[in-house]
Amino acid sequence: MRQLGLALATLAVAGSMAEAGNLRKVWDFEAGSPGVYALSFSPDGQHIVAVVGRSWQDEFVLVLDVRDPQANKRRLEVNPELGPYINHHLSWSPSGQQLVLGRTEVQLAIGKTCSLEGMAGLLFFVGEGRVVTQAIRPVGPLRPDTLVPRIGHAFLDFFNSACQSAGSWDVPNEYGLFDSSAERGLVFVRQGSGAAILDASSRTAIQQLPWMDSARFANSGNAICGVIGAEWEVSARCLDVDTGKELATSKIFTHLEINPALHARRVVLSDYGRKFDFIYFRWYLGSLKNRVVWDFGTGKQLVSWRPKSQTVFSRDGALGGTQPYAFDISPDGDYIVEGGAGTVSLYRIEP
Repeated sequence: MRQLGLALATLAVAGSMAEAGNLRKVWDFEAGSPGVYALSFSPDGQHIVAVVGRSWQDEFVLVLDVRDPQANKRRLEVNPELGPYINHHLSWSPSGQQLVLGRTEVQLAIGKTCSLEGMAGLLFFVGEGRVVTQAIRPVGPLRPDTLVPRIGHAFLDFFNSACQSAGSWDVPNEYGLFDSSAERGLVFVRQGSGAAILDASSRTAIQQLPWMDSARFANSGNAICGVIGAEWEVSARCLDVDTGKELATSKIFTHLEINPALHARRVVLSDYGRKFDFIYFRWYLGSLKNRVVWDFGTGKQLVSWRPKSQTVFSRDGALGGTQPYAFDISPDGDYIVEGGAGTVSLYRIEP
């Protein structure tokens, strides 16, 4: 009986560890500059783009070979000036030959760039050589007493690979552009109390969805994963893009950001804590607690870790505080790249 009890206990421990794998380090790469502001795998998973620099104002771009970053690296003299609030906003064309970094579009093969600085919204690829952003423009006559436009109207503006205008789509004012699937030419928009998936080519809504926050496309544009729930009690939910049916919902977290694997049913959930303000007697957003790789195909958590923080510097070179290490998950969902304090590291997810 005692041996049976020990055997059952061993099985119980093994079962509890089944969703608690580990990250095995593959390599470290010294970036040559103290700050790592953004990281992103190419769509084929063969390269990693790193935005590094001395401050948010003084940045450059490294293109690293996943197999041998030391021997096969390129430096692009591109300064996207990615601050802390758009740290993870990088969008690739389906071929991986073009990349949007903040408001700078880069042709990686030749290092040619163009800028869309006048655009207020985030930029997303919706096909090869086609970028979309959201804009609010005034319409109607001016009021002669103030010379202020009477109303503003929402548009989805399209641009080609040379940052030249490629037309606009007049959309309802309550639309808010949040993400795109470049390979399927789809965009996700918040729409009042709900959400929708739009086809950028046909300019039609293909799916009406319930409200979700911070939603991102995953699994080759076949799934959309967003945040649902009440304040400080939220979950990640993934839906099938073509049917709108639920695929999986995660356990409850405090505050989530979602970063998906491009071609797999895996996402990284970044869970932030909360702190209590005794002066105003309310909760407010705290620091990053941990990151979890969640497989929404099986509903399991594969691995979790608490990232380090790096010291960052603001535009004028003054101390800008600290922020968590930048990271990305590979398109196949098998690797994590993480970087900060001058070092970029690649890890393999091992359940």
